Amino acid sequence: MHILTKIFVVIATFLSIALSMLVIAYATNADRIRADYANETARRVTLEATQSAAASLAGREAVRLNDTIQTQQNELGTIRAQLTQLQNERAQLQVAKNKAEAELAATVAKINQQAEQVKTALELQSKANEELTGLRASELKLRERALASEQTINDLTSQNDVLNQNYRALQEELAMIKRDVTNVAAGAVASSNNRPFEYTGPVISGRIESVERDVASGKTLAKLSVGSNDRIAKNMILRVVREGQFIANIVVEQTDLSFSIGAVDTLGRPTEVRSGDVIVSRVQ
Repeated sequence: MHILTKIFVVIATFLSIALSMLVIAYATNADRIRADYANETARRVTLEATQSAAASLAGREAVRLNDTIQTQQNELGTIRAQLTQLQNERAQLQVAKNKAEAELAATVAKINQQAEQVKTALELQSKANEELTGLRASELKLRERALASEQTINDLTSQNDVLNQNYRALQEELAMIKRDVTNVAAGAVASSNNRPFEYTGPVISGRIESVERDVASGKTLAKLSVGSNDRIAKNMILRVVREGQFIANIVVEQTDLSFSIGAVDTLGRPTEVRSGDVIVSRVQ
């Protein structure tokens, strides 16, 4: 055999051995590669699942964080509103505090003023008490003087009563004298046995004040508003007139300075006199 052939055979043998080794190595590597590929595929699927779970978790966490942020923002807005309200209240409280301090100062000033007024009032009260003590002493003296004066007045009153009685008696006596003089001057006619008479002087007029029945004498007596001061005399005949009509006669039985008492004479007529009827010395 040719040397080259031998060389080629040796080379081919070596190449066959190398190829066999390569085939064996390829077969071994192919299994390993397939196993690695399967493992890599499984790892990739696991990673994708993990990434999906992580993305879902991240989404939920983002939503939660957004909610938390929104809640925190809402709470922050509420806190800011409360802070603004508290600042306003603080300002109002400061104004109220300033007002209260001003009122307190005014009250203290007023109390001080009232204290001064009370002090002044106490001083005035003390002076008033002193003056009152003096006035009471003066009043006691005045009462003593008043008692003495009252005694003097009582004495003078008694003397005045006596003088009035004397004056009244003199007035009655003077009226009787005047009446007698007037009757004589006017031509009044009276008999010596006290018979009733008619007065011819100036007309005398008055009214009946009261009428009553005298049980003892059976007469009807009338109290007249005229007396001896009006020239009325005992046994004088007066006429009773009502609304211009003659009613009855009255014969004077008693006289006083300002009134008189007379007996009613109806002349047998069915009439009666009343309080308020007019009386005249003669009918015009």
